[in-house]
Order: sequence, then structure tokens, then C-alpha cells
Amino acid sequence: MTLQETASRIQAHLRRMEKDPTINVVHEATKLKCYYNASACCPKGGRKIRVSYISYQFTSTLSREEAERYLSWLDAGNSGTHRDAARDP
Repeated sequence: MTLQETASRIQAHLRRMEKDPTINVVHEATKLKCYYNASACCPKGGRKIRVSYISYQFTSTLSREEAERYLSWLDAGNSGTHRDAARDP
């Protein structure tokens, strides 16, 4: 699978999570939702995938290995960020 395909599949999961009110809840401390205009992309010719959970905040950069691990975790029915996936045994 190419990085573009991996990014596209991660994007689909992010959009699903953003639309689900049981997943995209408001944090008490920040009063922000978990996902807002979430996206995943791989710039043309790039070697990494950029993931953004809240569009106006920072973007995380994932290596191919990290992105594939995250996608596998999402495909297994989990919801969350790549950091959640890394913590999950």
C-alpha cells in the first residue's frame, strides 16, 4: 500500500470519528472537541504522513511504520489518535 493510500484510509477513519458524537466529545478542561476538520495527507513525493486532529492546532508527522500501525489499530475498531494507538499494547 502506498503512503497516499494509507493517508486516505486514515482520513476516512478520522472523518468517521469526527462525525460520531460518542467519540468526538468536548473536553471539560479545554471546552474543545477531540476532532475538528481532522485530516491525514501525504504530500506528493513525501516520505511521511501528516495528521491533524484539530485543524487550527499542530500537525503530527508519522513515518510509514507509525502510520501503518495506526491504521491497523483503527481498522481493528479502535478510536483515538496515533498516540493512543502507541500506548495500546
